[in-house]
Amino acid sequence: MHSVDNCQEVINEIEKEYWGNTGINEATRIYNAWYVEQYNKNLKETLSMFDHISNALHKSCFHIVQKGTRFGMLMVSSSGRRFTIIIPIEYIHIIPLAYINGKGSVYMALNEDFKWGIPKTISWYPGKEILPFEFDDINPPTEDFYPVKVHGKWGLYYALKKDMVIEPQYDDSLGLSEGLFAVKKDGKWGFVDVFDHIVIPFEYESVSCFRGGYSHAIKYSFMENDGSVLLDHCGNELFFKNYKLADNEYRAKISIKESYDNHNRFYYAVGPDEEILIPKNKYRYLGGYREGLFAASIDGETYGYIDINEKIVIPFQYQIERYPSSFGGREFHFGFVCVKLNNSKYSQECILINHLNEQVFPYTFHSDILCYSNGRFEATGWSKIGDRFKRSQISLYDIINCKKGKDMSHLIRTDAEIEVERRRRKRQREMEEPYQWTEEDSWDAMTDGMYGDYPDGDVDYEVLGF
Repeated sequence: MHSVDNCQEVINEIEKEYWGNTGINEATRIYNAWYVEQYNKNLKETLSMFDHISNALHKSCFHIVQKGTRFGMLMVSSSGRRFTIIIPIEYIHIIPLAYINGKGSVYMALNEDFKWGIPKTISWYPGKEILPFEFDDINPPTEDFYPVKVHGKWGLYYALKKDMVIEPQYDDSLGLSEGLFAVKKDGKWGFVDVFDHIVIPFEYESVSCFRGGYSHAIKYSFMENDGSVLLDHCGNELFFKNYKLADNEYRAKISIKESYDNHNRFYYAVGPDEEILIPKNKYRYLGGYREGLFAASIDGETYGYIDINEKIVIPFQYQIERYPSSFGGREFHFGFVCVKLNNSKYSQECILINHLNEQVFPYTFHSDILCYSNGRFEATGWSKIGDRFKRSQISLYDIINCKKGKDMSHLIRTDAEIEVERRRRKRQREMEEPYQWTEEDSWDAMTDGMYGDYPDGDVDYEVLGF
């Protein structure tokens, strides 16, 4: 924190935040003299309100400010008022907690009762208190799931619904990553999933949160090289022959490329140094690397999941849709992925599974695929996910509550409700004017997928004799 009487460093930062990377340069002073004068006046008046001010946080336009023994938050903005108090100066302490893409920065504050919470701001969930002030400590969130400490024990709190999804029971925690919660119990570290099921036993002296499918752990510190191991999502201890793969940053830059053999297209994976990690001319399809796994297919008909060592983690038992242009949407998110069942060539039934190939949601979706976005698995475009569902998406919170046996009537229809819905749609179709089937429609049906799309549009029916 800097005294407002001697904070030229902060003033220079604020000038750059408001005027751009160069701050107030000479050209700006000449051609925008009135604006510069107003800016300096507003800045002086704003700083006079505080005793201390911090440097910019998270390389953004936010500054912690102090008046007496209380702290708040100042935002520098070029729209509306130029300097705005977004968190009132009424807290004993404020700490930057995390930066969340698409939502901005999160700040935890300590109130007069010495309880931590996350106050409302005008820039993040406007007008809403993100976390109530009832916690002993808070760790950085993942998808609105916050590790929190209550009465000396750690649990997992879902901010959007103000619900404790994992009751406080652990001695310590690091955070939630890739669907696994790093927690400490009886002096040892392990991992539980969002259902509070033990996935990796409590037998490690230290662990790291999962990144790129693996956690760095130490089992026995008295061993040579500290007994360091890499853990995968199934709890297996691994040792990479290629030492580069143990580096989180290296794995984060793995990319997928194409190769051709006898006019057939294949996919392979390379590292950031262009070293081939998954060989050429073997996999007809290969999805993006996420949470330690690739979606992969050898025959072009069924797919499963392999790790960076080409070990088959999930068998090749799921159906590839007809004529896929890519393997997008088949990556793991939050420890889950949507896969298409192999019970019919033209089936659109899919389910949600975890890294252990276990179905985590008891219902089947009648959709080609569910993609992940903002904490939800949802159908793309105008497609639905089946008559069983009242919405075209399910959230992570829905999945957790269903596993706990809670009431799902807001999402799931009963058999009777499904029948009512089908009758309603049938009456609606009967009221519509019937479509007149043409010869062109017949040709489309007969040749579907045989000739592909013409570059300049549809089939030239006159050439075909229609």
